[in-house]
Amino acid sequence: MATKDITIGTKFSSYKELERRIQAYEQKHFVIFSKSKTRTLSAYKKRCPKKRTNSDLLYSEMTFACMHGGVFRSYSKGIRALKRSRKLGCPLAIKLSISNDGQELVVRHINNKHNHEVNESDFKKLLERRRLDNRSGLKVLAKRKEDTENQPKTKKDTESQPEMKVDPEKKKQSKTDLKAKKYDAFMITQRLATLASKASGQAFWERLNLLRQIAGAWKRGEEVYVKSSSDNKDAIVADDMEYTESIQNVDAESTTYVTDKNEEVENDRISQEEDETVEEEEDENGESSAIH
Repeated sequence: MATKDITIGTKFSSYKELERRIQAYEQKHFVIFSKSKTRTLSAYKKRCPKKRTNSDLLYSEMTFACMHGGVFRSYSKGIRALKRSRKLGCPLAIKLSISNDGQELVVRHINNKHNHEVNESDFKKLLERRRLDNRSGLKVLAKRKEDTENQPKTKKDTESQPEMKVDPEKKKQSKTDLKAKKYDAFMITQRLATLASKASGQAFWERLNLLRQIAGAWKRGEEVYVKSSSDNKDAIVADDMEYTESIQNVDAESTTYVTDKNEEVENDRISQEEDETVEEEEDENGESSAIH
């Protein structure tokens, strides 16, 4: 059954139907089209949100032009020889746009004249090359997809993921729990700092190195288990009780520490002022003796 030629006013109710007719046109007239100047249906609906459209159209505007259309623009500085281009400025083109009711694609303009020679032999060669390019392109895309899936995720990939909707109450509770965890962890690290600094000589550096190893393991996502050299359970329980009492008294200890620190700073300031006064008096006495 012969396929009707595409002319101005020809309508298509779906993009698949248009694609079949374009392929038939290519076979009949020995031309290979390239799709350009397209506008998707989703972009069109953003401009006309109230208009009902046929979702099978996929596009609201498009142009099918001869593969030899357009003009080649060189940005070379003359260092290398120019490669031969397929762009010959061929005017052949079929332009379509969506109908007023939004249900069909309509041919608005058609120019079926070439500015170059057209024959079946060249058409078959170009068609075969396009098939090979498509196959190799699919292989490349498949390889890229495989490489992307196997590639480890980075921090940027994780941050770019869309946020999931979270219950505000759960989010608030999560923040509260995190704050409590940070407080408990802070208290333990404060205690570790105190105990480590009490050691002297080689023992201090050994304790510091142990803390560094623990921090490094946690950063790598590894768990660290510490086995006590003492099997005395009573000593361990007493140690835990001592830690609990230290947390309860932390506010009082912090206040005392701040007060003592302020007094120490004030005493240093007064002492410094007294030293400066004594130095000034000595300088004045020296000058008086020199005059007499």
